[in-house]
Amino acid sequence: MNYKFLTYLFFISSLLIACQGQPETTSTKKKIEKPAKAIEVLELTNSITEKEKADGWELLFDGRSLEKWKGYNMGGELPTSWQAIDGEIVGRGKDNLITKEQYEDFDFTLEFKLTEAANSGIFYFVQEIADQPIYQSAPEYQLVDNATYINTQGADYMHKHLTGDAFNLYDGIINPAIMKEKWYTARIKVEKGHVEHWLNGKMCIEYDWNSPDWKERVASTTFNKAIFAAKPSGHIGLQGWGNDIKFRNIKIKKL
Repeated sequence: MNYKFLTYLFFISSLLIACQGQPETTSTKKKIEKPAKAIEVLELTNSITEKEKADGWELLFDGRSLEKWKGYNMGGELPTSWQAIDGEIVGRGKDNLITKEQYEDFDFTLEFKLTEAANSGIFYFVQEIADQPIYQSAPEYQLVDNATYINTQGADYMHKHLTGDAFNLYDGIINPAIMKEKWYTARIKVEKGHVEHWLNGKMCIEYDWNSPDWKERVASTTFNKAIFAAKPSGHIGLQGWGNDIKFRNIKIKKL
């Protein structure tokens, strides 16, 4: 009999028994804590701090329901093409989602994520007018897969139609390459007729509502002149136009 081999087996068995009796190691504890940390991070999305509350900010989406939203021209009902999924508002199809409340002077911010060839926007000064599409009454902060549409439609056509632009009115100072499946922050500030579009902390455009320049630009478009931005207040809307788009961390502050 090979006594050396038996001695080796006895040593290995003793070592295994000793390891089983040992307390959890630091590395084991860390593995157990990871899910809790992931949950903590998830809870920070679609949340608002006490300081933000004190400053007047309001959360428009809690990550679970669309109770502060309704469908455009749908009698208060929600379109099935918009849903709250995994802490995000996901838009599919061509219905538009608008806030139940109307706003005049405000600071509005959200995060958005585009899919391939996504085309959407954020409307403000929205008026619900029967038999009229939402864009005939409301200016739009354009959200679009820049690269895809420049490649398919051409740069000239996409002038004033890129992410951050005021659709068909003003082109942005910055028009970065918008990567698909990545989160970006959009911000719209309206105060005493002055409007600003921001993208990831940088101002894209600014204009004065009802100024001569604004009136000239509107007159040169195909917007319905009688109702387009007829007054600087209204609902805020999210556009459904084609391919999925996702939103989260939607907040507003009345000014």
